[in-house]
Amino acid sequence: MSPALHLTLHLLGALLPTAQAQSVAGLELAEVHTRTADVRALQVQGEVVLAATEGGLEFYSVAGERLGHVVQELPGSSLLSIGMYQGELAVGAEFGGAAIWNGQGFDTLVEGGENATGSIVAITQDHWVTRGGSVDGAPELEGLVVDAVQWSGGLVVGTQEGFLHQIVDGEVLTSVLPCPIVDLYAETDLVRVACMVGAYTLTPSGDLIAERVRASAAGPGAWGSTQGELWVDGAVLARVPHRITAIERVGEVWFVGTEQGLYRIEQDLALLTPEGQICGNFVTGAARFQDELVVSTFQDGACRFDGESWHRIEGLPSELMNDVVVYEDAAWFATGHGLARWDGERVEAFPGMPWGIPRGEPGTSNAAITALAVGSERLWIADVVGPDSVEDGFWRRHRLSVFGTSYQAAAACGERAWVASEDAGVSQWTGRSWQHHDARGDLPDDWVMAVACEGKTAWAGTYRDGLWKYTGGGWTQVETPDGWSLSLARGEGGVWYGTLGGVWFVGDDGVNEAVWVMDQRVHQVSVLESEVVIGTEGGLVVYR
Repeated sequence: MSPALHLTLHLLGALLPTAQAQSVAGLELAEVHTRTADVRALQVQGEVVLAATEGGLEFYSVAGERLGHVVQELPGSSLLSIGMYQGELAVGAEFGGAAIWNGQGFDTLVEGGENATGSIVAITQDHWVTRGGSVDGAPELEGLVVDAVQWSGGLVVGTQEGFLHQIVDGEVLTSVLPCPIVDLYAETDLVRVACMVGAYTLTPSGDLIAERVRASAAGPGAWGSTQGELWVDGAVLARVPHRITAIERVGEVWFVGTEQGLYRIEQDLALLTPEGQICGNFVTGAARFQDELVVSTFQDGACRFDGESWHRIEGLPSELMNDVVVYEDAAWFATGHGLARWDGERVEAFPGMPWGIPRGEPGTSNAAITALAVGSERLWIADVVGPDSVEDGFWRRHRLSVFGTSYQAAAACGERAWVASEDAGVSQWTGRSWQHHDARGDLPDDWVMAVACEGKTAWAGTYRDGLWKYTGGGWTQVETPDGWSLSLARGEGGVWYGTLGGVWFVGDDGVNEAVWVMDQRVHQVSVLESEVVIGTEGGLVVYR
């Protein structure tokens, strides 16, 4: 067995069993779902091909067998880079920093930042590089970095503005290309520079030679094009159906990463990425409908999980989804282009317009639907100008009864309902009338991102001022590790609180329990009958 294959099997053996080791609030981690179709970087280690993807780290044999998938213990599921840092395997994430393999698991190599400029876009033998231009042991660089390679005693760094920086002995020499750089690949006597509308090779003398290919990726002796062409020795060797993002080679076998999967090319073309994955990693809503888990995603539509595979739900008015709930034997979707009802076979869309809909007739005040909630026999709908409701087929539009605009969240408990806005705090429907709570009272901010309720008690997650609780006499702050709120849901004995920095179960006893998720940006928590479903920007987890 080769050292590389031994490392792979040891790494998989060390990490995969931990999938059942997570528990919180009496629940155990039961399912992890990520989409791994978007391949960002490839690394060959002897007989093993490793793929850094949008949904974790994939392992394949040279023959094309999928050896495994790792997402736990990584700095985040959305990976951008992979490499050998000082002799050890390391991976860089879009949001969570970078981690290095220690023989038993991953240790933190670089802490994650609060924004995309801290993304680790490249890992070389002696350096890690962030999107913002930070390089360990080197000066800050100009431009947003997309890739870097170690070559000829120095470091070559490319940016999306077309800057090609060469760093040698602490000195930086910069060339400017007329196109955005997207990928670099170092060979012994040259560096390949892919820049979408063109390509260049950098020689040891510092010359940049233009190549006649629209390159979206560079690899060993090869270019990948925006049209899915694999160029070798000045000719097209093979074609894949999508834009190429990464290239590697093992003998006569090519591995080509795209935005829609990893392909193996020998004599035939084979898609290696498993089918039946979740439709998108940025999950915005979840519900149980007809004994299947149904989810909405931010840019990839909606899909359902039958226990074995995910299947897309076709015919919805938009791929941009904000929420999903079940009401009166149907799944209802909040989309960027209106409210939609799906009964398992047929989709019915409802209009969104500020005026002109007769009282009681179907329709919302605006087509941009942001959140949904189900109370006692009533469906609550938040659109960007205010709340709407449906009960016994009678539609009401409440926009003139509340203040503010850009409503972002809704919660319902019995006859009561709460809606939250970006500029007017929260409003409560008492069952008879609306009451309003904002920064003129006890709330610290009018920008509220999330809301939950139980009986007459409510919780509000503010933009950056933390979690607040209402018990009828006013609002008080709840201590939490992070204050950048994104989502809330009431569960047994506490609330599930999703933020930009993770998710916690905040118990009624004041104890905060950290919850494992594959991505710390938690936009959705759904407390269902016997499970809690948590959606992040990097995938979905289910606790039971």
